[in-house]
Amino acid sequence: MSMSIEVFEDHYEHNVDENLIDMKNKISLLLLTLPARYERVIRERIFFNKTLKEIAEDYSVNPERIRQIEASAFRMLKNKIYLKEMQSLIKFHIRKNTK
Repeated sequence: MSMSIEVFEDHYEHNVDENLIDMKNKISLLLLTLPARYERVIRERIFFNKTLKEIAEDYSVNPERIRQIEASAFRMLKNKIYLKEMQSLIKFHIRKNTK
């Protein structure tokens, strides 16, 4: 019985690792749709856990400016995701009605 539990746990951990890698790749692709400066700020905040102050020092601006860039980037991403979902729904609706 314990042998099957160990196999299950190993398989589960492997799937979690694959899902995290897949999610990170999808986020990276989505970030590439942003202007370069916005993409770098978001990447440093998400993947490198840098603070606003640390990023501000790298760019020689104040942390408030980095916060503004971050907020703008998230708005852009939200709109892109929303538009992509709407396009998928429209395509599905057209396919459904043309059959």
